[in-house]
Amino acid sequence: EPKGANARQEVVYDCTLRQYTGDIEFTPVQILSLRASASRFRSDSNILTRRPENFSTEESVHLERGKSVEGGLTLSWSRLTLDGDLTHFENEGSTPFELDRSRARVMVQVRESIGVGAEWARDEYSEAAFAVADFKASRYGVFLRLRR
Repeated sequence: EPKGANARQEVVYDCTLRQYTGDIEFTPVQILSLRASASRFRSDSNILTRRPENFSTEESVHLERGKSVEGGLTLSWSRLTLDGDLTHFENEGSTPFELDRSRARVMVQVRESIGVGAEWARDEYSEAAFAVADFKASRYGVFLRLRR
């Protein structure tokens, strides 16, 4: 539980962040690995700010409450690895939003020192208070891995 305050006394700033996370990984057979994670966080910060139009001061308070769940699996054979993940992140408080992420990857070991891979990832983001910020994005990648 980090708690912070600015070392400069003229800057009135205070912040507290709490995060609790649990991870588990299970390998029932040599080629299969399953993983899951769940997390909760709470962030409270406030800072004294000066309004530019009249130079008065006011306290800016920012509160966040979030949780996330993730799950994934990996299948590995001698030269081929398949990997996939799903994540859901939800935040409430001053800036409520949700993020869903999907990812899949394949990697083929061509030789002992050379591998090729491909990855696809998809993000879906939405904000409750500012719908114009919502987006869906896909990423694609092709990779070459060299080992010594």
